[in-house]
Amino acid sequence: MAETAFFSPAEKGVWNVFCSRPVFGQSFRARSAANVVDEVEQIVDLGYDRVWFADDCFTLNRERLMDVCDELVKRRLRVG
Repeated sequence: MAETAFFSPAEKGVWNVFCSRPVFGQSFRARSAANVVDEVEQIVDLGYDRVWFADDCFTLNRERLMDVCDELVKRRLRVG
């Protein structure tokens, strides 16, 4: 198994005690689900079969999270 980390910036203006705001600045711009999955697809093409979303705010916006999941399923990307 090959595993890699992936970082997708959180939504602009969203912050809580778990976010990396002090490290990465005071605002973020969310990437679209398609853009996130484009990068996951590239990671899979490099031979990785496991992707760790190393983004402590990735799940804050449920709609965006579900869009990413739907896009992964739609493209039939088999990653753990």
